[in-house]
Amino acid sequence: MSIPNEINETIRLLFPKNVDYEDYITSDVYKKLVEKKKIFLSDNGYKRIDFKKSIQKLFNNYAVVDWTDPIDSNCFEFRVLMHRNQTILDDDIELIRLLGWKRLDLRIFISILNPYYYYFFEESDFNTITNEWSFSIHTVLEQELQNISNSFENFMDFKGYQGLSSEIVNKVVDDVETKFLEKGKVKVFHCLFTDLVTI
Repeated sequence: MSIPNEINETIRLLFPKNVDYEDYITSDVYKKLVEKKKIFLSDNGYKRIDFKKSIQKLFNNYAVVDWTDPIDSNCFEFRVLMHRNQTILDDDIELIRLLGWKRLDLRIFISILNPYYYYFFEESDFNTITNEWSFSIHTVLEQELQNISNSFENFMDFKGYQGLSSEIVNKVVDDVETKFLEKGKVKVFHCLFTDLVTI
């Protein structure tokens, strides 16, 4: 399966083929993208505030954190702690200890380039012997998580956003480099959402 035309056109408008990142950041295309980020990703941007409030309302028994990076991302990013009625603590180790050394988050990415979104459930584990973290995508969804997925997809559909599959977001865009990724390592996900996250 190739990258769908509409998605490919969005990428091509903002990420010209075979242009080094250093040359790209001096281009008019890049300047337009920076202006768009200023409008949409600022702390007081109405869409960002609207999405945060709506997601908090949708997941009212779960803690929601705005993880948006307004400088290096092309998306709103939210994390929902999938442990009912547990607040986020400043100390990650204390939080994961309270959760039995396993944490589950719903990670949400909403593009500002076109109405696309992607999400997944991420499991974080902390090994108390080695003091090391490990992260994995949680693919087997119990009934509660399936219900949460369905509610979120219905909400995004109502907002007019199209969910992208893992297959699409993992497609490599061969001839593009980004701030943090060289050519050959950039995926659709990195162009539409962020190159700060590995999927």
